[in-house]
Amino acid sequence: FVRLEEFATYGGSQGIWAPYYTLHKILAGLIDAHVLAGNQQALEVLTGIGDWAHGRLAPLRQEQLDRMWDIYIAGEYGGVNESLATLSTLLDRPEYLETAKRFVNANVFDPTLAGEDVLDGRHANQHIPQFTGYLRTYEGGHEEEFLTAARNFWEMVVPHRIYSHGGVGVGEMLRERDVIAGSLFEERNHAETCPLYNMLKLSRNLFFHEPDPKYMDYYELGLFNQMAGSRRDNESADSPEVTYFVPVRPGERRSYGNTGTCCGGTGMESHTKVQDSIYFRSVYGSALYVNLYIPSTLHWPEKGFTITQETRFPYEGSAAFTVEGSGPLEVKLRVPSWVGNGFTVTVNGEVQAVEAVPGTYLSLSRRWSPGDRIELSLPMSLWVERTIDDPSVQSLYYGPILLAAQEGPLGETLEDGFLEMGLYRHMRLDGSLNGGVTPTDRPLHFSGQGVTFAPFFIADPVDPDWAPPEAAEGDSEWRRRRGPPTQPYHIYFRQREPEIVFGTVNTGVPNAPGAEGSPFLDALWGRAPFPDHAALLTVVEALAGDWVASGALTEAQAASVLDAARRAEGELAPGGRAERDLAH
Repeated sequence: FVRLEEFATYGGSQGIWAPYYTLHKILAGLIDAHVLAGNQQALEVLTGIGDWAHGRLAPLRQEQLDRMWDIYIAGEYGGVNESLATLSTLLDRPEYLETAKRFVNANVFDPTLAGEDVLDGRHANQHIPQFTGYLRTYEGGHEEEFLTAARNFWEMVVPHRIYSHGGVGVGEMLRERDVIAGSLFEERNHAETCPLYNMLKLSRNLFFHEPDPKYMDYYELGLFNQMAGSRRDNESADSPEVTYFVPVRPGERRSYGNTGTCCGGTGMESHTKVQDSIYFRSVYGSALYVNLYIPSTLHWPEKGFTITQETRFPYEGSAAFTVEGSGPLEVKLRVPSWVGNGFTVTVNGEVQAVEAVPGTYLSLSRRWSPGDRIELSLPMSLWVERTIDDPSVQSLYYGPILLAAQEGPLGETLEDGFLEMGLYRHMRLDGSLNGGVTPTDRPLHFSGQGVTFAPFFIADPVDPDWAPPEAAEGDSEWRRRRGPPTQPYHIYFRQREPEIVFGTVNTGVPNAPGAEGSPFLDALWGRAPFPDHAALLTVVEALAGDWVASGALTEAQAASVLDAARRAEGELAPGGRAERDLAH
């Protein structure tokens, strides 16, 4: 601790690891031992640690603290400020809240509070839990700047630094803002598991102060994709069988193991926490938020309710809730941002006349009786997400489920490392791709473009002939400990459509980029869904005019594009035979 305060850096003969990070783990474990298990000795030790930390940090100059908390890894303190703020509330000791404030990393906190993004190149798991701690500090003292900083930080990460499975980081570092496609080949490893653990925690805690569905949309993305895919489907008595990184580089593989690492710890804990954000209640208990569609039973003795959720989601797009108990209650059902047309709600078999807007909560407010039953239809469809910096680099989803192409490595550069696919000819007005990627006989598996797409959360079996490699010079300990790799996959591909097409109606016109660099079809389908064919024609006509003005198309080519779009009306309408087969 003296070294950290005076001169230490990370590593080396005079360096240190991260002493306050270790202290946070001890504090967090002792708080749980006391709160959840009633251990009184834990409380005594907590008080001792709190007094020690207060006495140690109170005299330090702000310049010392700013240097300490900004040192790579040596200054990583996990969420020790979160634990101290919690301890302050638990014991009614305001000095512990003041100690939590001593962990403000002004180098990042101040600009983030002001809305200035300085996160490029920062150590992801050094900073994400800091902001969860600032949020807890706000809860202890209600100083608005701590809440504002936490909100601003989240906005700087989502979506600007998030990969398609919900993870963040190149290696362990936050990448440049809005550089997603451009970072895929920088390393073999991306998206460390610990940052996702902490981003999910930050998201759920921010929701408590602002019940914005965007937090739960992101939570669902990370939970059902990277987190669910971070553990191998394999039993082991000597390894947690969880990931350190969850790579996004095309053709990469997941590796498992990680005994004794930070990600081994958060990786195990994450799989005990699936239930912790399914349901929230409003402060005074008048409303119940249903955030996630996961089979579960909610016991709410204070209100006299037990609510059982039955669902096979995401294998089926539906969920049902059986209510036991009586009384008034507003049930707020999350309408996911990815949901397709046809989201419906019934209560005891009667369709409810409520508007279901994707990315919102739908409210059912009534006096409930024992045996009441709520049933939801959650239509899922295929859709693509385009990377911020290169719209031609895309990921394929079915509802919230990221689909990975099961293919081997292709190359090492952005030019030859991607699978190339032409999907736009299969687009429909609703933005879905159900006409071009079809289901197989395995649940949530699809076939199209010559490859098989499988849910990313499925961990493929390992090669039975695999043997651990010899440790190379410079390999870190965790690299030597990680287990055998699984099969390679691609969660990103490059969309290649050389000609502007609408279904099977060809135009003969090149799919040329416009003034802003995006090809015509990227610009068009980036605005989907379209409410009707007339709305699509309006956008086609406007884009064609822009492309003519920039010199990318001639007047004659623009006329051909608009004519083809008109003639393709029947093909672009949703609900064709391929979609009916998929729904079946």
